[in-house]
Amino acid sequence: LGVPSADVLAHGLLFASAGTGTLPDMPASEGSIAAAAELELDLTMHRTTQLDPQLVQRADHIYCMAESHRRAILAEVPEASDKTRLLRPDRRDIADPYGGELKAYRAARDEIRAAIGAHLPAWLPAR
Repeated sequence: LGVPSADVLAHGLLFASAGTGTLPDMPASEGSIAAAAELELDLTMHRTTQLDPQLVQRADHIYCMAESHRRAILAEVPEASDKTRLLRPDRRDIADPYGGELKAYRAARDEIRAAIGAHLPAWLPAR
């Protein structure tokens, strides 16, 4: 996306990743590492975080890849409904590539990248 992390932090934003169906402290999958490396992103030190009610309550906004993730969050923390939405602006799922071929990871990466790009004007208003 080409937005320096300093610009994001200068706007007081902090982004984090957490999963509804993961174990804590797992490394990124080989497919994720390979797809990210194609964009010169290094995920080799990434470790998973399991989403829990405390993280949900602390978050201002929660963006989910799929409706199933959103439902899982709301089953645990129903009061988070106003801040929990799908990442894609068109409210369509982004398929989880876990265990798939590299092309599935690339597709998910590109969908995530496009969805984030669509949100950037609202997240990082012009100075």
